[in-house]
Amino acid sequence: MFFNRKKDKEEPIILDCYTHSSYAYDHAKINHARHYIPDWWKKTKHIHNSQPTIKVCSAIKEHYLKGVVVPLWGELEITLYPYVSADDIAPTYEWRSSNLDFDTDSSHSRDQFAGFAGKNGVNLKITAPWAIKCKELIHFTYTQPVWSQPDMVDDLTLLPGVLEFKNQHSVESNYFFRQRKTKRKVSISPLTPMAIMHPMSERPIELRHHYIEDKNSWLNRVAKSGVGMFLDLADGSSIDLQKYYKKRNKFWEKRDKIDKTPLI
Repeated sequence: MFFNRKKDKEEPIILDCYTHSSYAYDHAKINHARHYIPDWWKKTKHIHNSQPTIKVCSAIKEHYLKGVVVPLWGELEITLYPYVSADDIAPTYEWRSSNLDFDTDSSHSRDQFAGFAGKNGVNLKITAPWAIKCKELIHFTYTQPVWSQPDMVDDLTLLPGVLEFKNQHSVESNYFFRQRKTKRKVSISPLTPMAIMHPMSERPIELRHHYIEDKNSWLNRVAKSGVGMFLDLADGSSIDLQKYYKKRNKFWEKRDKIDKTPLI
């Protein structure tokens, strides 16, 4: 007989993290946020001038103890260009990195979110060289680790969201900035936490890391897992995303049900 057993709160949520980047795998694995508690916070005394400091704030401590971070897998320098006019076609930003495993090609035009961006708002999407898979439908908040970014938080804002890694596996950070009157340069050091995730669950997180040397294998087997099961994306034409997501989710539910069916 087959039972759908309710998960115990101590049973870990397993996140399988795959990458083709040797830099990310060797030096900047997706990790528990407790390993990235800022040095400035550690050095802060509990009391200053007879007054308690930020060191006694339990919210910050729990923020790092219960989260998972995506650290930067190299050094990144971003130049943010000033706003000229609505007709200006010059680049809104440029970037250079210490290795080739960086990608901002998927950034969205301001027309796609004009109500928020206005005339001078810019999206800068940084796609991490990771794909995360989870066999369970667990949602995670995806937010900016502000306490770890004191030197860049005034220039780049990570747009918050909620992710799950059962139906999709990409790790993308949609940063936002407003063009100002002057050019700015943002320098981001290796291992800077770029995003922090918190599971909507009391269960602990277990991280498993996998290195896939061939990038094409990584893309086809992991990052785009399940895509080839649907005609919707086969020819690269525009699709009804809401309809596709519904079909995709139904597919995963059916596949999981088949996998769990007991032998007769």
